[in-house]
Amino acid sequence: MLKVLVIGDPYFDTKNFEQVLSNLESKFSFTYFQIPDTKIDLPVTESEKRLREYAGNPKEIAKLAKGFDILVVHGAGISEEVLATPGLRMVCCARGGPVNVDSEAATKLGIPITNSPGKNAAAVADLTIAFSLILLRGIFSSSKDLISGKSTSESVFDGKNYFGVEPKTQTLGLVGFGNVGKEVLARARPLGFEILTYDPFAKEFPSGVESVGLNELLDRSNLVSLHARLTKDNLHFIDQSKFNLMKDGAFFINSAREQLVNESDLLVALNSNKLGGAALDVFELMPNSEVNPLLKSPKVIATPHIGGATTETLVRGAHMVSESIRAFATGKPIPYLTNPDFQKARLK
Repeated sequence: MLKVLVIGDPYFDTKNFEQVLSNLESKFSFTYFQIPDTKIDLPVTESEKRLREYAGNPKEIAKLAKGFDILVVHGAGISEEVLATPGLRMVCCARGGPVNVDSEAATKLGIPITNSPGKNAAAVADLTIAFSLILLRGIFSSSKDLISGKSTSESVFDGKNYFGVEPKTQTLGLVGFGNVGKEVLARARPLGFEILTYDPFAKEFPSGVESVGLNELLDRSNLVSLHARLTKDNLHFIDQSKFNLMKDGAFFINSAREQLVNESDLLVALNSNKLGGAALDVFELMPNSEVNPLLKSPKVIATPHIGGATTETLVRGAHMVSESIRAFATGKPIPYLTNPDFQKARLK
C-alpha cells in the first residue's frame, strides 16, 4: 500500500484535501500534517532559493517526508533536500504553477511533479467580470460617495453624477488566453463585450474572437485585463510605454501576477488621468512594511488576492491530485504532469 503524506497550509488546509482523498483510503495510507502559518526562514541552499511563494521550512518537510512514497502539497516548500528523500516517488502540487517545488531537481532525480492547471480559472474569471462591471458603472466611487455623505440618494436623479457605460459598447482586451482567459470569454460574450486577445503561445482561438498584437489590443480596448503567466521574460512588461498606447480613460485589470506590471508606471498613468481606473487583485510587497501607493489611489479597486479564493477551487484542486495519485498507482499516464522529462533521468 502506497504511503501518502498530505501537507496543508493556511490557504489550503488538510481538511480540504481530506474531504476528497478520503475516497482513496482503502487503497492508500494517508498521513496529514498542517503548516500553521506562512512564516518562512530565509532560503539557504541553491535549491531553496529557486522556490517561490512557499510556506514552511523545507528542512522540516524533508524530515517529515521520510518513509512516504507520495507527497501532496499546496504551498509547502519542496526543495532538493526533500526530493532526495529515499523512497519518494512522486509530488502532487495542488496549484496552477508549482513554483514552490524545485522542478529542476525533481527531474534530475526522476521524480514526477503534478499540478492542478485551471483549478481557479472559473473563480478568477468571475472576479474579472465583476471588476469590469464595477469599473464601467462607477460602482466603487459612487458607493464611497454615498457612504461618506457626498451623495444623498434623495432623488431618482442622483445618478446623473455617475453615468457609466454598458458592456455592449465596450471592447475587452485579454492579455493571455489560457484557462482563465477562456473562462473570461465565456462570461463576457453574453454581456455583449467585443473581445480582443493577445497570446503568442495560444494555438487556437474561437470564432468571433479577434487575435491581435499586443500594441493593437492596447490601442483598441476600453478595458485591458491581464491573464498571463509570469516568466523570466515578461517581468514588468506592462510599463509606461504600454500604458501610453491605451485609450485615454481606459481601465486596467490585473488578477494574474503583480510582477507583470511596473506599478510605479501604473500609478503615473492613473494620476495623470491617462487611465480612468484600475482593479487590482495583486500588489508588489513594499519594503519596511510601507503601504503600497496604489492602495491610496481613489481610482484603484483593491482586493487581497482573492481571485482563486473559493471553496470550489480547493475541491477541484484536491480532485486533480486524486486523479494523479490513482493514475500513478495503476501505471496509467499521469495527468497534469509538469516535468515529463523525469522519465529520462530514471532510465539513466
